[in-house]
Amino acid sequence: MAKLALVVAIVALAISILAYQAAGGGRALDANLRAVERTVRDARQWTIDTFTRLARALRGGPNEAPPPRSPQPPKRQ
Repeated sequence: MAKLALVVAIVALAISILAYQAAGGGRALDANLRAVERTVRDARQWTIDTFTRLARALRGGPNEAPPPRSPQPPKRQ
């Protein structure tokens, strides 16, 4: 019974390798990976720009001093 399971597993592995190669193999995977990296890079830059503009708006502009900090909570003794 174990031998039959081994044979079925090997046949399934061979079929999956053939299907992978027929679908484009590693070339399609590399192209998709580059597209995802480009998207992540663009999203990261957008996030940096957005937070920079937000910080500038909250502080009142790049040439003005930042707003005063809130007082620290009293220390417990």
